[in-house]
Amino acid sequence: VYYGSRSRVQTLFKSLENLLVGQTSYMPGTRLRVERECLDVWRKHGFRVYDTYDDVRIEAPQCPEGGYTVFEYRRGPNLNEYLSDSGIDVEERFATWRRFLGEWGRRHALALSERETRLVHENGDGKHVMVFEDGFHWFDFEMVWRSPSRIEDDVSHEIIQYVWQISKSIPEPLRPRLLEETVAHYPDRARLEQAWRLFLANRRPLQRLARAI
Repeated sequence: VYYGSRSRVQTLFKSLENLLVGQTSYMPGTRLRVERECLDVWRKHGFRVYDTYDDVRIEAPQCPEGGYTVFEYRRGPNLNEYLSDSGIDVEERFATWRRFLGEWGRRHALALSERETRLVHENGDGKHVMVFEDGFHWFDFEMVWRSPSRIEDDVSHEIIQYVWQISKSIPEPLRPRLLEETVAHYPDRARLEQAWRLFLANRRPLQRLARAI
């Protein structure tokens, strides 16, 4: 359901704030439209996302018609859970991480070459990727649209978010290897360096100050 916990006034101000920085409106109708667009774009490029059932009608209190999407249900571990699971051999876990890096890098390359911001996973976190035998399933795309002029920064931000969030979620002894495997097997070293610069050597003085603090 795309109607969040904010009041109408808060939603309006959040939307205005987003529009000022070149992001999608926070209004429920826009969130729903953008997520559907993202699902179509990801499918077009061969990335597995959850199917939707658009012919299902839901009647629920305080749920205005058209403000929801029904997704398929599949149960399985997300990437954070998978990499933390001591019941799975550690070499198998990192082999899966290397497969993830290949698919991840391919998507980033497409996003940059096509200037397609909808291919950037703005809500970047291993908990938004499910691990199945037939591959990775991605979800949670709403609010992802941003100005194409920021595509390089958006890809860098996603890289930082994934590595940071996954590092925090896995056992501490595995964290150094996660970084080593990422550097060794992500398809584009220059793109990793650009992500590092965005995070720790940002060209915007205020962001550099915030990182330092």
